[in-house]
Amino acid sequence: LAIPSIFTSINYILRVGVFLGVAPTPSVSKLHKLYVLLLLVVSIPLFLTSSYLKMSIKTGIVALIEITSDFFLTLATSSMGLYIIFIHPSKLGQVFIHIKYFDGKMSFPFEERTKLYVLSFVLHSSCHLLFSALEIWKYYQYDVLHISNYLIHTQRILRVFQKNVFMFLWLLLAIEMYKRFKFLNNSLLRIVQDSCRAATSPMNVYRVEKCETKHYPIKQLRKISEMHNHLCELLDEINQIFGIPILFYVLFSIMYIVYNTTFAIQEVFLESEKEVQLKGSSNYFSLCYIIFAFVEVICLSAAGDYVSGEAKRIKDICQNILVSLNIYDPSKVELMQLAQQVAYRNPQLAASSFFEIDFTILGFTLANITSYIIVAVQFLK
Repeated sequence: LAIPSIFTSINYILRVGVFLGVAPTPSVSKLHKLYVLLLLVVSIPLFLTSSYLKMSIKTGIVALIEITSDFFLTLATSSMGLYIIFIHPSKLGQVFIHIKYFDGKMSFPFEERTKLYVLSFVLHSSCHLLFSALEIWKYYQYDVLHISNYLIHTQRILRVFQKNVFMFLWLLLAIEMYKRFKFLNNSLLRIVQDSCRAATSPMNVYRVEKCETKHYPIKQLRKISEMHNHLCELLDEINQIFGIPILFYVLFSIMYIVYNTTFAIQEVFLESEKEVQLKGSSNYFSLCYIIFAFVEVICLSAAGDYVSGEAKRIKDICQNILVSLNIYDPSKVELMQLAQQVAYRNPQLAASSFFEIDFTILGFTLANITSYIIVAVQFLK
């Protein structure tokens, strides 16, 4: 993908995404579309075959929950390929270009930290791959891993890598948007400080003392309003690209945690000698996968909450400035329009139109996980 030079360190992950069918090339050719379409078509029989094998190896509610989690994971990765290659083939590149446009207009002091993000992605994916390999080896040692199991684990690892790539892109964009909204808020505060000797209380509540000048620079206020609207439009574009895949990802995380929890609970009741030997290691792997899933959901909700909080903070700043202005101040109109713009646009990362991405997702996730586990335990044999 052709992106500004400030993000070149993520090109390696983008190349992996192109290979996995969840990231576009600089110009999405017919050959690349055919390749992604082939991946999507192959994913259907892979999922069906894997589901059939799981039903033959495992029984009862545990197999059903695992198949459901795989179903949502397949939908998440497949929908990402559809949206980013067929429906919005050039939108991701435009998002990076629009970010660069904002940086140029506002003289944003970009800090190269994407290498740290890439390192985090590699570490996370490597740990997940390591635990998957150790799990396969553990079952192989006890001669309970048949040829069919290799297909199940292989397609799961492939899906997880696809999911990791598009989640990395989403988190990277969320962090970059947060930094730019924060920079915009600080720019508005600097205008206040330069014009009126602004002050902030120890409780981080913004208040404006008596001004030495009668109004603020109108052009600078309009520029901030324009750039804030520009960032809101960028959020809308990000939601268009990642909204549906993020929705399916959250559903997958819920079912994946439920599956590993019920599987670990079921292990307590195993009685055969070989299964007793596997019990401790299986519970250990299940616990690791549960921790992985929870950490990912926490990162998702935290990123969305920070972006939303910083994007809406400018409204509070404007309202505190407006209190200090007289009714005839010409800059009052610009500040009121900026505050109304935030209320009207409601800048927020979202999973399509189903729910907003913030810390409320944690409550939603925990409530559903608890309910499903309680129901699933009733069907364990």
